[in-house]
Amino acid sequence: MGPRPAPAALLAGSLAAACRPDASTAPAAPAFDLPQPRLGRVAWVPPRLAGIDDGLALAAARGGESPQMVRIEPRTPAVVEVGRCTPLLAEIGRLQEHLVATLDPVLADRARALSDRFARTLPADLGNRVATACPGAAKVLEGCVPGAPTPCPVAPRLVVADRVVVAVPDAATAGVILECPDPEVVQPLVAHGLETAAAEVRTWPARPWFEVAARLASLVSLSAAVEDLCVPRRRRFPPEVLASARARLSAMDGVLGAPVVAADLGRFVPGSGRVHVAGTGGFAVAVALRPGPTSAARSMAAETSAFLAVLRDGAACATDRRRTSWGAKAPDGRVVAVYPESFVCGALGPDRRVAKRARRRRPTKSAAVE
Repeated sequence: MGPRPAPAALLAGSLAAACRPDASTAPAAPAFDLPQPRLGRVAWVPPRLAGIDDGLALAAARGGESPQMVRIEPRTPAVVEVGRCTPLLAEIGRLQEHLVATLDPVLADRARALSDRFARTLPADLGNRVATACPGAAKVLEGCVPGAPTPCPVAPRLVVADRVVVAVPDAATAGVILECPDPEVVQPLVAHGLETAAAEVRTWPARPWFEVAARLASLVSLSAAVEDLCVPRRRRFPPEVLASARARLSAMDGVLGAPVVAADLGRFVPGSGRVHVAGTGGFAVAVALRPGPTSAARSMAAETSAFLAVLRDGAACATDRRRTSWGAKAPDGRVVAVYPESFVCGALGPDRRVAKRARRRRPTKSAAVE
């Protein structure tokens, strides 16, 4: 066997294959270097809040006076939650890193194309007006020229978040970049960026990287959903519910591992709204990628919704009656919430971790955690 080609070479080969006239529903390239997902094979359990015999000091908390503290001899003092999502989040992260590495050459190339068009079509009088009104902007705009080694910081860029968009720094973000706090001064630059983005994207034919980016965006959405799901809360899941959720994750493995075909490739359409770019700020969306009819992104959206519905509908004792919660102080001093459902949980019976309270006194009308 010869040496393994670099991801950029694999991507280039897939792009060429997708441009052949006979490309229909055949894989765009057999060596696209897609990751092999293992979401359905990792061990994880959505965590729930631990009880007082995990070493917590439970205080009735409904307000502001001295609480009646109840202490039980700890068995595992360091534990403040039961269950963990780390393996699942790590696998999602691995898949994201793989797709990001595959997309890196494309993102860099698209950034240069967008920046060059922005600089090439920027009216001289517009740049002069901004530089005159905000002297700090002059140095930034001096670098906004075609062929510059780095993209213009106020030019449009391709952003892969929970969706794939081409966006431009909004007035607030551009104001920070240009040291120009007056939105009326920078708004014409934003408008120029939005026009530039739409014009540039119209020249982009459908390519396999469209689908790679769409799959990455679907993983971003899944990661956000799992992170929210894995905040320790006042609910527990029967074994059959967790089994059903894992089956949904296994279905996602099949979706994400499927080869890219021509029908997957979507197209960019006019977009709206805002996206946040870490380390930079808010961006106004110019165009957004609409996945193709057989895109994995469409299937992932459906599977993610079903996955969350299984856990939401199957959770025992899930309630939003936060006013009846208690505060629990962990050994390190952190305060976590313990809910009434931790004591008695329907068909699951009482939670032994908190049901063994030595004494239970009626809380005062207003109590606080020490």
